[in-house]
Amino acid sequence: MPLLERTQPSRIPVPTIDLFRRFVGVLDVVLAWQERAAQRHHLAGLDDRMLADMGLNRADVQREIQKPFWTP
Repeated sequence: MPLLERTQPSRIPVPTIDLFRRFVGVLDVVLAWQERAAQRHHLAGLDDRMLADMGLNRADVQREIQKPFWTP
């Protein structure tokens, strides 16, 4: 019987692939929200001629830009 037993060194837990996937999923959502907010900001800055080219009017734009960033 050995005098001193060998023990495993304590290790810091390594994040699992599941945790990484969750992080990436949250990051994807946040980036989508940021992109949606930027698009609505850009839409608000378009003039009536540009809106007409897209088949939109000011009322359409107002409805869209009043939505919260998390609402598609």
